[in-house]
Amino acid sequence: MEPVSVSKHNRKQVLKNLYGGLRNEKPKAPRFKIDDVVRINKQKLHFEKGYEQNWRRELFIVFEIVQRIPIVYRLKDLQGEEIKGTYYEAELQKVVDSGFYPVENVIKQRKRRGITEYFVKNLGYPEKFNDWVTDIQKV
Repeated sequence: MEPVSVSKHNRKQVLKNLYGGLRNEKPKAPRFKIDDVVRINKQKLHFEKGYEQNWRRELFIVFEIVQRIPIVYRLKDLQGEEIKGTYYEAELQKVVDSGFYPVENVIKQRKRRGITEYFVKNLGYPEKFNDWVTDIQKV
């Protein structure tokens, strides 16, 4: 049907032609659950190849599942701050948070009660995740 032939008289037929099949689809079960730990797909250009990983190092938590076609998810970071926007299932990967965060560099060093502490920047995380740790090898 051409756009020119649409009128008030045949609007129900046009609506059925465009969106009739959507009502017959059964909603899919979401792949991720609330409080799942996920990482986000790194944005690459089409057909871009490389030896680097395709996923960001930073971890996020699913806090809302938006039921629509297709299902999308809202995320927050490990400190509880909401991330703007929604993400499709294909853009997320479920991971297990092992508590291991690679150190990019040591910023400061101090000694408290005989224990040496290091202020470190974790690889792939923003500055707000910098933290004092006692043993760099375990991080």
